[in-house]
Amino acid sequence: MTLPITRRVLLLGTGAAVMLTAAGGPPRDLRVVLEMVDGGPMPKGRIEVFLRDPARPDDPRLAKAKVQVIGTGKDHRIAVDIPLQDAPDMTPTLQVVAQMSRKDGWLLARGSAGVATDQQPTVILHQVVY
Repeated sequence: MTLPITRRVLLLGTGAAVMLTAAGGPPRDLRVVLEMVDGGPMPKGRIEVFLRDPARPDDPRLAKAKVQVIGTGKDHRIAVDIPLQDAPDMTPTLQVVAQMSRKDGWLLARGSAGVATDQQPTVILHQVVY
């Protein structure tokens, strides 16, 4: 006796396989919270958030793990997700770096934080003094 494979059975089986794979796999994104050092609103500008590892400065996978957001000038905290699909393994020297710049490219603020496997990093942005 053979069971007929209908479209519904096939889709249910595929969905179950995808859910099981996703539940047991490594995290796909790293949630990062950005704040200003004084706790006030962030200036208006473009914020680039990326991974950096001083122990592996030439790792091409780090260049793919970055994201850009636009600060409106009203937010006190901004949460962003950095994609980790192609990123290297978490190491003690891995850092999250955030740089805020104006539309003309002038650097406004910068900050970094270490990445731990059990908590989300909070990057404190410090104003750049020229």
